Amino acid sequence: MYKNLPFVRHKFKKQQFKKHFHTSYSIGLIIDGAYKLDIEDKQIVSKSGEIKVINPYELHIADGNV
Repeated sequence: MYKNLPFVRHKFKKQQFKKHFHTSYSIGLIIDGAYKLDIEDKQIVSKSGEIKVINPYELHIADGNV
């Protein structure tokens, strides 16, 4: 049923990603720690236990140095 759904596992501790986008939805579950997302001039800090969804083609910056 979900064979075409890409799955990627990342550890973002002490890691930064420059402004970029994805061509599909990105769903992130924060298991440990926190990271900051800059999306459309808004800063969002995601903490352990939270889920974040980023829309396709939405420019964002991810920063694990929180």
